[in-house]
Amino acid sequence: MKLANQLQALEHKALRLQMNPHFIFNALNSIQSQIGNNNDQEARYYIAKFGKLMRQILNHSEQTWVNIAEELEMVENYLLIEQFCHNKEFTYKVTVAPELVEEEYKIPSMIIQPFIENAIKHGFKNLKAREAVLTLTLSLQDNKVQCVIADNGVGRPAAPRQPLVEHQSMAIGITQKRLQLLHEDMGKQFVQIEDLQKDGLPVGTRVRVELPVQ
Repeated sequence: MKLANQLQALEHKALRLQMNPHFIFNALNSIQSQIGNNNDQEARYYIAKFGKLMRQILNHSEQTWVNIAEELEMVENYLLIEQFCHNKEFTYKVTVAPELVEEEYKIPSMIIQPFIENAIKHGFKNLKAREAVLTLTLSLQDNKVQCVIADNGVGRPAAPRQPLVEHQSMAIGITQKRLQLLHEDMGKQFVQIEDLQKDGLPVGTRVRVELPVQ
Protein backbone atom coordinates (compact mmCIF):
# COMPACT_ATOMS: atom_id res chain seq x y z
CA MET A 1 0.00 0.00 0.00
CA LYS A 2 2.81 2.43 0.85
CA LEU A 3 4.50 1.74 -2.49
CA ALA A 4 1.24 2.31 -4.36
CA ASN A 5 0.66 5.61 -2.54
CA GLN A 6 4.20 6.80 -3.33
CA LEU A 7 3.72 5.95 -6.99
CA GLN A 8 0.37 7.70 -7.17
CA ALA A 9 1.82 10.85 -5.59
CA LEU A 10 4.66 10.90 -8.10
CA GLU A 11 2.25 10.42 -10.99
CA HIS A 12 0.16 13.39 -9.82
CA LYS A 13 3.31 15.53 -9.64
CA ALA A 14 4.32 14.35 -13.10
CA LEU A 15 0.97 15.50 -14.49
CA ARG A 16 1.27 18.97 -12.96
CA LEU A 17 4.77 19.36 -14.38
CA GLN A 18 3.72 17.99 -17.76
CA MET A 19 1.23 20.82 -18.09
CA ASN A 20 4.05 23.33 -18.47
CA PRO A 21 2.50 26.84 -18.55
CA HIS A 22 5.34 28.13 -20.76
CA PHE A 23 4.67 25.42 -23.33
CA ILE A 24 0.92 26.11 -23.24
CA PHE A 25 1.48 29.85 -23.64
CA ASN A 26 3.92 29.41 -26.52
CA ALA A 27 1.60 27.00 -28.33
CA LEU A 28 -1.43 29.27 -28.00
CA ASN A 29 0.63 32.33 -28.95
CA SER A 30 1.92 30.56 -32.08
CA ILE A 31 -1.62 29.58 -33.05
CA GLN A 32 -2.81 33.13 -32.45
CA SER A 33 -0.10 34.45 -34.76
CA GLN A 34 -1.42 32.20 -37.53
CA ILE A 35 -4.88 33.66 -37.03
CA GLY A 36 -3.40 37.17 -37.15
CA ASN A 37 -1.71 36.32 -40.44
CA ASN A 38 -4.99 34.95 -41.83
CA ASN A 39 -3.64 31.40 -41.94
CA ASP A 40 -6.95 30.06 -40.66
CA GLN A 41 -6.51 26.54 -42.04
CA GLU A 42 -3.15 26.05 -40.31
CA ALA A 43 -4.50 27.62 -37.12
CA ARG A 44 -7.44 25.19 -37.06
CA TYR A 45 -5.07 22.26 -37.66
CA TYR A 46 -2.86 23.13 -34.69
CA ILE A 47 -5.81 23.98 -32.45
CA ALA A 48 -7.07 20.43 -33.06
CA LYS A 49 -3.62 18.93 -32.41
CA PHE A 50 -3.13 20.99 -29.25
CA GLY A 51 -6.57 20.07 -27.92
CA LYS A 52 -5.87 16.40 -28.59
CA LEU A 53 -2.52 16.62 -26.78
CA MET A 54 -4.17 18.09 -23.70
CA ARG A 55 -6.75 15.28 -23.70
CA GLN A 56 -4.02 12.66 -24.14
CA ILE A 57 -2.00 14.01 -21.21
CA LEU A 58 -5.07 14.06 -18.95
CA ASN A 59 -6.12 10.56 -20.02
CA HIS A 60 -2.64 9.11 -19.55
CA SER A 61 -2.31 10.75 -16.15
CA GLU A 62 -5.09 8.46 -14.94
CA GLN A 63 -3.18 5.34 -15.98
CA THR A 64 0.03 3.91 -14.52
CA TRP A 65 0.51 1.75 -17.63
CA VAL A 66 -0.38 2.69 -21.20
CA ASN A 67 -0.18 0.98 -24.56
CA ILE A 68 3.09 1.85 -26.33
CA ALA A 69 1.30 2.92 -29.51
CA GLU A 70 -0.87 5.35 -27.51
CA GLU A 71 2.07 6.79 -25.59
CA LEU A 72 4.04 7.30 -28.81
CA GLU A 73 1.06 9.01 -30.42
CA MET A 74 1.05 11.48 -27.53
CA VAL A 75 4.82 11.98 -27.78
CA GLU A 76 4.67 12.61 -31.53
CA ASN A 77 1.78 15.02 -31.05
CA TYR A 78 3.90 16.87 -28.49
CA LEU A 79 6.86 16.95 -30.91
CA LEU A 80 4.64 18.31 -33.67
CA ILE A 81 3.45 21.18 -31.45
CA GLU A 82 7.01 21.94 -30.28
CA GLN A 83 8.21 21.93 -33.88
CA PHE A 84 5.42 24.37 -34.76
CA CYS A 85 6.30 26.66 -31.83
CA HIS A 86 9.98 26.66 -32.90
CA ASN A 87 9.18 27.46 -36.55
CA LYS A 88 10.32 23.96 -37.54
CA GLU A 89 13.92 24.70 -36.51
CA PHE A 90 14.47 21.03 -35.68
CA THR A 91 13.52 17.68 -37.19
CA TYR A 92 12.82 14.41 -35.44
CA LYS A 93 12.71 10.68 -36.15
CA VAL A 94 10.94 7.98 -34.14
CA THR A 95 11.98 4.34 -34.55
CA VAL A 96 10.15 1.54 -32.74
CA ALA A 97 10.80 -2.21 -32.83
CA PRO A 98 7.77 -3.76 -34.60
CA GLU A 99 7.16 -6.37 -31.89
CA LEU A 100 6.55 -3.66 -29.30
CA VAL A 101 3.52 -2.42 -31.23
CA GLU A 102 2.37 -5.75 -32.67
CA GLU A 103 2.26 -7.47 -29.28
CA GLU A 104 0.70 -4.39 -27.62
CA TYR A 105 3.21 -4.00 -24.81
CA LYS A 106 2.42 -1.46 -22.14
CA ILE A 107 4.92 0.94 -20.55
CA PRO A 108 4.63 3.49 -17.71
CA SER A 109 2.80 6.59 -18.86
CA MET A 110 4.39 10.04 -19.24
CA ILE A 111 8.01 8.92 -18.91
CA ILE A 112 9.50 9.81 -22.30
CA GLN A 113 8.23 13.36 -22.86
CA PRO A 114 10.24 15.19 -20.13
CA PHE A 115 13.54 14.02 -21.67
CA ILE A 116 12.44 15.14 -25.13
CA GLU A 117 11.42 18.52 -23.77
CA ASN A 118 14.80 18.90 -22.08
CA ALA A 119 16.63 18.16 -25.34
CA ILE A 120 14.61 20.74 -27.26
CA LYS A 121 14.82 23.47 -24.63
CA HIS A 122 18.50 23.10 -23.78
CA GLY A 123 20.25 20.98 -26.40
CA PHE A 124 18.98 23.00 -29.34
CA LYS A 125 19.22 26.43 -27.74
CA ASN A 126 21.76 28.61 -29.58
CA LEU A 127 22.64 25.73 -31.93
CA LYS A 128 24.04 27.33 -35.09
CA ALA A 129 26.68 24.90 -36.35
CA ARG A 130 24.25 22.31 -37.76
CA GLU A 131 20.62 21.45 -38.33
CA ALA A 132 18.99 20.32 -35.10
CA VAL A 133 17.89 16.67 -35.12
CA LEU A 134 16.25 14.62 -32.36
CA THR A 135 15.86 10.84 -32.47
CA LEU A 136 13.74 8.55 -30.33
CA THR A 137 14.40 4.80 -30.50
CA LEU A 138 12.57 2.04 -28.63
CA SER A 139 13.67 -1.59 -28.59
CA LEU A 140 12.96 -4.70 -26.51
CA GLN A 141 15.85 -6.21 -24.56
CA ASP A 142 15.61 -8.77 -21.74
CA ASN A 143 11.87 -8.13 -21.42
CA LYS A 144 12.43 -4.41 -20.87
CA VAL A 145 12.01 -1.48 -23.22
CA GLN A 146 15.23 0.36 -23.95
CA CYS A 147 14.34 3.95 -24.79
CA VAL A 148 17.05 6.17 -26.27
CA ILE A 149 16.56 9.92 -26.79
CA ALA A 150 19.44 11.54 -28.65
CA ASP A 151 20.04 15.05 -29.90
CA ASN A 152 22.86 16.66 -31.85
CA GLY A 153 22.67 19.87 -29.86
CA VAL A 154 25.24 21.96 -28.05
CA GLY A 155 25.74 19.35 -25.33
CA ARG A 156 25.62 19.83 -21.59
CA PRO A 157 29.18 21.24 -21.28
CA ALA A 158 28.40 23.94 -23.86
CA ALA A 159 24.86 24.70 -22.74
CA PRO A 160 24.14 28.27 -21.58
CA ARG A 161 25.15 28.76 -17.96
CA GLN A 162 21.71 29.28 -16.48
CA PRO A 163 19.58 27.31 -14.04
CA LEU A 164 17.33 24.65 -15.53
CA VAL A 165 13.70 25.59 -15.71
CA GLU A 166 12.30 24.33 -12.41
CA HIS A 167 9.58 22.14 -13.85
CA GLN A 168 12.03 20.38 -16.19
CA SER A 169 14.59 19.43 -13.56
CA MET A 170 11.80 18.37 -11.20
CA ALA A 171 10.08 16.32 -13.90
CA ILE A 172 13.25 14.36 -14.64
CA GLY A 173 13.91 13.78 -10.94
CA ILE A 174 10.36 12.54 -10.42
CA THR A 175 10.68 10.31 -13.47
CA GLN A 176 13.77 8.63 -12.01
CA LYS A 177 11.95 7.98 -8.72
CA ARG A 178 8.93 6.58 -10.55
CA LEU A 179 11.14 4.17 -12.48
CA GLN A 180 12.80 2.94 -9.30
CA LEU A 181 9.40 2.26 -7.75
CA LEU A 182 8.06 0.54 -10.87
CA HIS A 183 11.18 -1.62 -11.17
CA GLU A 184 11.02 -2.20 -7.40
CA ASP A 185 14.71 -1.39 -7.15
CA MET A 186 15.52 1.83 -5.31
CA GLY A 187 19.28 1.29 -5.59
CA LYS A 188 19.61 1.31 -9.37
CA GLN A 189 19.64 4.21 -11.80
CA PHE A 190 17.36 3.49 -14.75
CA VAL A 191 18.31 6.71 -16.53
CA GLN A 192 21.78 7.13 -18.05
CA ILE A 193 22.90 10.41 -19.65
CA GLU A 194 25.86 10.43 -22.03
CA ASP A 195 27.65 13.49 -23.38
CA LEU A 196 28.44 12.95 -27.06
CA GLN A 197 31.72 14.24 -28.46
CA LYS A 198 33.56 14.41 -31.77
CA ASP A 199 37.21 15.45 -31.96
CA GLY A 200 36.97 16.45 -28.32
CA LEU A 201 34.04 18.81 -28.90
CA PRO A 202 30.45 18.37 -27.63
CA VAL A 203 28.02 17.30 -30.35
CA GLY A 204 24.93 16.40 -28.39
CA THR A 205 23.46 14.28 -25.62
CA ARG A 206 22.11 10.74 -25.44
CA VAL A 207 19.69 9.62 -22.74
CA ARG A 208 19.01 5.93 -22.14
CA VAL A 209 15.90 5.03 -20.16
CA GLU A 210 15.10 1.46 -19.11
CA LEU A 211 11.34 0.96 -18.95
CA PRO A 212 9.52 -1.98 -17.38
CA VAL A 213 6.78 -3.53 -19.52
CA GLN A 214 3.48 -5.32 -19.07
